[in-house]
Amino acid sequence: MNNYDEELQPPTPNPNLLDFGTLQQGDSKTLPVMISNPGQKPMLWHVSLFETRWLSVDQEAGTVEPNLQQTVNVKVDTNSMVAGSYVATLAFTSEGDNSSASTQLPVMLTIAPDANSLLKDQLGIVVSPFAVGLSFVLNQNSSKTLPLAIMNRYSSALNWVADNGGTNWINLDRIKGNLQPDEHQTIHVTANADTLDFLDYSATLTFTIEVAGTNSTGGQVQADLHVSPIPYGDNGPKAPIVKPNRLDFGTPQLPGNKASLTFTNTAINGIVDWAINTGGINWIQLDTSAGILAPGASQTINVTLMSMGLKAANSYQTDLILTFTFADPNKAGFEPTSVLVTATLIIP
Repeated sequence: MNNYDEELQPPTPNPNLLDFGTLQQGDSKTLPVMISNPGQKPMLWHVSLFETRWLSVDQEAGTVEPNLQQTVNVKVDTNSMVAGSYVATLAFTSEGDNSSASTQLPVMLTIAPDANSLLKDQLGIVVSPFAVGLSFVLNQNSSKTLPLAIMNRYSSALNWVADNGGTNWINLDRIKGNLQPDEHQTIHVTANADTLDFLDYSATLTFTIEVAGTNSTGGQVQADLHVSPIPYGDNGPKAPIVKPNRLDFGTPQLPGNKASLTFTNTAINGIVDWAINTGGINWIQLDTSAGILAPGASQTINVTLMSMGLKAANSYQTDLILTFTFADPNKAGFEPTSVLVTATLIIP
């Protein structure tokens, strides 16, 4: 890895929360986001909207010189939306020769009801995409991951549980959790077409919440999948095999503060560049975060827990995002494939 990648840092967006406030259905609004380069070399960046249909940007990529800024205008269009509260996630990513680094920016919006309806203030959990749902287009033997943002609108903490209804082609990186008032979390939803025919599929994600000992339905999200023999949508590398798929530093199965992660390039159609993104957390350290794998080859990396400075009586969780991209320049533009490995830690 060259010095550029060793110094690679994610873009720094300002503000760190984009709140569009309350709009009437049919309105539009634009807010600026300042992208800063905290590094010492020019930063190549791009932004992902994760197919959020009510958001757009005036530029999707650019270059920022060291210690300078660039403005990205983010626009919301409410024409296809109904009254309610929405949350989304934007990912700003800097790209190096062999690695990348990302920062997530939460986006909030409320659509006011018309004069003849009431806004349901009782809807204490906000799931987004809510009305628009999740949409996947895949080839056979491919997968894709999209984020799903949730937020607690209650004045007290809540527990949530997600259920995919037994659907075998869709998985969530976490199926339950706890949200403090106004806390925002992102769930990563992966669709996998390995065993599916060339058809259209539909699934419903149901969220159940518990507040003050009372259970209720928090909302439903529709997920649609189109499996196509035509290589559009996701025609990138096949998803890697990763073992283990979860690192739990709170159990005795991982002696000391170290674990190992092994992944395999299952593709037969090309060499891949791989990179692991830790999301910028400081309690996990990797001995290497990028490299190259030939078809069928495997690699093992060491994951070290850095628990110094963490607060006692707290639990921590993050997702290590392993991404494969074709090394062939003619295929490098194809959509990469990512796999999530959840890492958890409990400080007694």
